[in-house]
Amino acid sequence: MAPCHIVFLPGLFARGWIWKQVAEACRQQGHKITVIEPSIPEVFMGKLESAHEMIRECLQLNGAAGGNILVGNSMSGLITLDFAAKYPELVAGVVISGAPGLEELEAGVSLVDLRGSVPGAANSLCERVFRDINRLPKPDYERGVADINTIFSTNETFKSVVKWLNLSRKYDVHGNLDKVKCPIKLIWGDFDKITPAESWRLLASQRDNIDYSEVYDCGHSPMLEKPEEFYSVLSEFLLGLSRPLARTA
Repeated sequence: MAPCHIVFLPGLFARGWIWKQVAEACRQQGHKITVIEPSIPEVFMGKLESAHEMIRECLQLNGAAGGNILVGNSMSGLITLDFAAKYPELVAGVVISGAPGLEELEAGVSLVDLRGSVPGAANSLCERVFRDINRLPKPDYERGVADINTIFSTNETFKSVVKWLNLSRKYDVHGNLDKVKCPIKLIWGDFDKITPAESWRLLASQRDNIDYSEVYDCGHSPMLEKPEEFYSVLSEFLLGLSRPLARTA
């Protein structure tokens, strides 16, 4: 398999460290890795154009024989889709996990409580992400809570969160999918309470270039809760991209 350049995007409420185990596994297989570290509200503010610009810069700096693969969780899943729709010639594959756009993102905690630093609000959001919070190492749990508190600590990043949530409610998933030319892999936790899988599963069954997989007994962020299982599915997708199409007589 020719090495790919894989760009891992951050989440709306978490930074790029959420990909650390999966990204390292990909690096050990010889792929070039770029992880965008700041969270979406911190680095892209409230604009898709800002996300496009940074992704293009990443792709220009790190080309690879196997092409460019974009990987996004939650809101960054929509960003990867949008980039692939606008710049299909630059993307060889897209991997999306737990994205909004077809159903309302259900954080389970009000933005007002998160902005007001109501005791336990950030913890409640963090715990809702997982099927079993005990699978997450304590330092990662504390880091996740800290990320949420930081993102909601300033007016600028809070307004950015609101803009991204509004964008996800209006986003034309079907229309933009029509513009994507590369294969798309959906990897969902089967107990995702924040962005339930059903609508995306149905969508995958209706389109030839979308393949859907679930990580069993897992919540919204399988790359954190079950990184080995997530990587296994991702690795198989990458391998499939390098296989030649079968010839017919």
